[in-house]
Amino acid sequence: RLGMDDIGEENDVNVQIGDRQDRYTLRYGIVRSRLGFGVDFSLPRRTTLSLDIFDPNNLRADLLANIPVVPGRDDWNILVGARDLGEDELFVGGVRLKR
Repeated sequence: RLGMDDIGEENDVNVQIGDRQDRYTLRYGIVRSRLGFGVDFSLPRRTTLSLDIFDPNNLRADLLANIPVVPGRDDWNILVGARDLGEDELFVGGVRLKR
């Protein structure tokens, strides 16, 4: 996984490699510009639930749902979830384009 997060504010980067299993993918690397790991759970209709745990010096966690705009396709997705669980608990939403 390669991408940017919080563009225009923190400009965090995500650089992770993963190991895909049957119903989930384990990832590790850089999460929001900090060392971390995550797991993506595959749900019906190409929906994914992702948990990221990162920043060993100030442990943080994010929980996001990735929901296809068109059922059965995964190119355009709506993202909803919470950031910094147990601390700030910020609601987040957005759009993701996969290529």
